[in-house]
Amino acid sequence: MGYWNNNMTRYNSISKRPELGLKRCINNKYWGRYGLDLTWFILIQMLFIQIIFGIILDTFGELREKRDVLLNEIQSKCYICVL
Repeated sequence: MGYWNNNMTRYNSISKRPELGLKRCINNKYWGRYGLDLTWFILIQMLFIQIIFGIILDTFGELREKRDVLLNEIQSKCYICVL
């Protein structure tokens, strides 16, 4: 905590008006923005990534099933008489 407090004191002392320093901005806006960004990442981005991956995996699953049915028909039926 000492390093953080020393740097905050230095950044606050740079400003001519200490009430407009970095410490006020971080205390008031940082945690709200952090919560908003984290919520956006978890709910929106991760949800959409999972939906897209689900669609891709379902599509490949259907293609695999169609290929298996075709291979089964080729191997189980006579080529000449198609019975």
